[in-house]
Amino acid sequence: MRRAHSSHWPAGSMRGATLIEILVSILVLSFGLLAIGNMLAYAMQLPKVAGNRAVASNLAQELIERMRANVAAFQANHYGAMTYTGTADLPATNPGNQCNYPNCTAEALAIQDIDEVSRAARMQLPSGGVMVENPGVSAAGEGRVFILWKEAASAGSLGNKGDICPALTSDLADSAPRCVMIKFRP
Repeated sequence: MRRAHSSHWPAGSMRGATLIEILVSILVLSFGLLAIGNMLAYAMQLPKVAGNRAVASNLAQELIERMRANVAAFQANHYGAMTYTGTADLPATNPGNQCNYPNCTAEALAIQDIDEVSRAARMQLPSGGVMVENPGVSAAGEGRVFILWKEAASAGSLGNKGDICPALTSDLADSAPRCVMIKFRP
């Protein structure tokens, strides 16, 4: 009687993955998953960053329109009193409506504008604030409006790198606020 030929592989060529190969492949896979997780966390933050920039641009444009309506106060540098504190606290006092027609001065209107825009920045942005730079007092002088806020930190956040922010005190600069700057002429 003849034996049927069996199709056995030689013992040396039958080889599976070793434990070290499996561990290395799991390590490579875990690094890839960590990178994807980090990217997804950053991508989840981007809509909020874009929303904050849109709010900041709208607030800056609103303040510019207010200053254009009150050129005398801009030229007298009454809007330069706006400063960034880096806190989310609203001012303790609310002067309310400073101007009542017809007894409204340019300075009183500027104070009201400062109060309203500062409150809006603090309410709509995290630790939001406003700064105005007025380098000249002539009608042709160019001003700059800065809207500043603190962005939530994440692994991919850049701080204020790439932003054109005003000179801040060292304690505020260390917190790396984000900002939007808009140049304007009254």
